[in-house]
Amino acid sequence: MRLEGLAREYIIPGLLPEVARLALCGTPKHGKSFLALQLAIAVSHGTPFLGLEVAKPGPVLYLQFDTPPELWQERLKELEQAGIDVDATGCGIYTMHPSTQPRSVNILNGHDSRAIYEQIMATLPALVIVDVLRSVHRLSENESEHMQQVVGHLSTICQGRAMLIVHHTGKPSTDPKAVRRSPSTAGRGSSYLGGEMDANWLLSGTQKKRARLEVESRFKAHADLEDCLNLIQNDLGLWNRTTPPPKGRPVESAKATLLDPALAELSTREAADRLGVSRETVRKARADN
Repeated sequence: MRLEGLAREYIIPGLLPEVARLALCGTPKHGKSFLALQLAIAVSHGTPFLGLEVAKPGPVLYLQFDTPPELWQERLKELEQAGIDVDATGCGIYTMHPSTQPRSVNILNGHDSRAIYEQIMATLPALVIVDVLRSVHRLSENESEHMQQVVGHLSTICQGRAMLIVHHTGKPSTDPKAVRRSPSTAGRGSSYLGGEMDANWLLSGTQKKRARLEVESRFKAHADLEDCLNLIQNDLGLWNRTTPPPKGRPVESAKATLLDPALAELSTREAADRLGVSRETVRKARADN
């Protein structure tokens, strides 16, 4: 009880500790990688992540084993052309070079494990992102003993820093009596991963370009995360916080919110994304004002 120096330090207060293991789960092709990339940009550049302050920026090592290198490069170029700094400004985002990155990664293989460890030692990242879990092992995700090996090995390699594992959710149950899955139980396969993490993030939703981000953590969460965050994806694939879609009188709701000076400077598209309404609703609200 009287030991000193055990206070938890945060990269993002109440969301991302300096030393922690986190999992981000979501359905395939629903924007998990874009959210992880957004986190990487925020941490490496010290800019807010979904409106939350980055208190301690640092380098990020993004281990992208899911998306082909040429497609990943295209995404980064699109962001850069849109004015989003993804280059070396700030602390930097690092990836493995396509010529040296293993095509088929097995974290339990000594050669692959050492290659990743050497990247960590070369970049000394504050955050390591592993995208996706399925692409770094060849064991059964349904066996807790197998997942224990995989998670344990990743934890050892990333020891002393923050690690975010991107993972797929399981198939939805068709049983009407099934209990709704929480962020810690939504991951595909064994529940070992969710139980072992310090925090679990769940990106869920049925509407295109709309999602809810729920967070469960062992530490005291940020006040903004006591409930889920409603998100909307812009044309670049990046997520913005928004209010739930208004019911009944969307024009009046938009009109009231548009009085905020911060929104007055936004384009019609950006304001619509921020408010969670159509662009036509924003145009009409501004015309009425």
